[in-house]
Amino acid sequence: ENKAKAASTIGTVVDKIRQRNMSIWMFPEGTRSKGKGLLPFKTGAFHIALQAGVPIVPIACSSYFGQVDLNRWDNGELIVEIMPPISVEGYAPNQIRDLLKHSRQLIAERIAELDSEARRP
Repeated sequence: ENKAKAASTIGTVVDKIRQRNMSIWMFPEGTRSKGKGLLPFKTGAFHIALQAGVPIVPIACSSYFGQVDLNRWDNGELIVEIMPPISVEGYAPNQIRDLLKHSRQLIAERIAELDSEARRP
């Protein structure tokens, strides 16, 4: 909502990534889904990756809504997969939405596969 503040925050994160040669963990859809499915992605993580010149490492998780109670021990199973990195090379700043859509599509397809795998006896 505050674009100037968002741009400043992105700049700070990009600087830290470059200075410390570090990775960051971001949820591009936020924490809004509560496990009920993949929501639309926000652009912040993609702006950061592009500006820092670092790949995006997508992580897919089988659906857990109605299958796992996050407030209990040993009550269900889910599958988490670290997918191959997505290079940001060749993407210009005006192509952030294309990078976002490509990333989201790969993750959505993998989630569907993981859901099928998780349901097998």
